[in-house]
Formats: sequence, structure tokens, C-alpha cells
Amino acid sequence: MRARWPSPPHGPAAATLLGMTDIGDGPFHKGEPVWVMEADGSQRPAEYIGVREASAWFGGPPSVFVLYTDTHSGGAVEVDRVIPRET
Repeated sequence: MRARWPSPPHGPAAATLLGMTDIGDGPFHKGEPVWVMEADGSQRPAEYIGVREASAWFGGPPSVFVLYTDTHSGGAVEVDRVIPRET
């Protein structure tokens, strides 16, 4: 008999494992359109996903998760580099 692997976490469990919070204390709302400021001064369109709690636990600057709308890829960025985007 083959061993069955548990299905990957989803919903609140996945968010907890990823170090995200859904308690409403973030600087933006989930799904809100934002700009991510790049090192060269350019702006990249993204969608706000949530707060990254790991920076609070392990030090470093506060960061958030975003989904880049131009490449459909995600990443964690310093919250100081994220500004609201008009829709």
C-alpha cells in the first residue's frame, strides 16, 4: 500500500505557514492595487496580499507579500517600498 501524503495547506493554515496575517492590521487591504518602488526609481504594478510576520519574529525591516500584475509572480518586499495605486 502506498503512503498518502497530506494535501498541501490552504486557506488560513497556508497563510500561517507562509508567515502572513489576516487580522486586519496591515497597511493595505488584501487585493488592493499598489505600486512597488524599485531601486532605480521605477514603479511596478502589484496587488497587496498580506503582512509578512517573519520580519517581526526574526528581525529586519517590516515587509509585505505582493503579487506582481505584470508577471503574475509574487514576492516579499519592504513595506516602505509599497504605495497605494489609483485604479
